[in-house]
This record gives sequence, structure tokens and C-alpha cells, in this order.
Amino acid sequence: FRKEKIMKEIDVYVVNPVDQTVLKQKMPNDNSLDWAYHVIKCDTVTMTDYPCDKVPSKYLQVMLDDNGLLHNNQRYWRFKDMSHTVNNAYAGIGIITGFDYETGALADNPLDLEQMTAEIEFMEEGYDEEPMMQFAFMGS
Repeated sequence: FRKEKIMKEIDVYVVNPVDQTVLKQKMPNDNSLDWAYHVIKCDTVTMTDYPCDKVPSKYLQVMLDDNGLLHNNQRYWRFKDMSHTVNNAYAGIGIITGFDYETGALADNPLDLEQMTAEIEFMEEGYDEEPMMQFAFMGS
């Protein structure tokens, strides 16, 4: 019988483009997204990887409102280096966590506040992105 350490909370950063803040917070690590829904103010989240050489796993995980691009008067933020992603900017509040690729679990974000803040850029009020959808034909 192997007893694993169960982490009840993980360190995350909450990015708020309206007040242009990056805050370190504790997120319950209970396999529920209720806390994320409350913080992001949504009912469906999408998660995406962000490559980051400053962390051991080489990736951070970003949680966002799945319908964020559909809201009017949305505010945006981005990582300063988005050259390797399909996104130009993220819409609305985001939660940035660490990620353990061996277990597939969310983990503590290993960056300190200064490092995390240095990675983030807030877009000017009025910046806008159109939702994009692509369809790919699969098969012969």
C-alpha cells in the first residue's frame, strides 16, 4: 500500500486585466473547478499550456473563461512571448498553475511573484480579438 501526499491547495496566480493585477493565491486542489469558476466568473473553463523555460516541467497551465472572446467590452492580457502559441492574447481573468506531466495533475506554480509579473503584459483598453474557429477535414 503506497500512501501519497495529497496536496489540499496549490499556489496559483490570478491575472486580472481589468485592474491590471497579478496576485498569488491558494487554489483548492480537490478535483473540482468550483473555485476557478468563482474567480474567473464563468461556468465553463478552457485550459491551455504555456511553454515556459523557467519552470522544471517547461510548461505552465492557464485556465480561462471558455467563452471569454464572446463577451463585449472584454479586457485582455498576454504573456510577453506568445510566439509559440496560436493565441495573440487571452480574454478576461486567468488562473496560472503549474503542471505535473508525470501525473497529469495541476501543481504549484513554481515562479515567484516578480518572475510571474515579468512574464505578463496587459493590453490597452479597446484592444479586441475576434473569436476564431477552424475546421479541419480528417480522413481520406
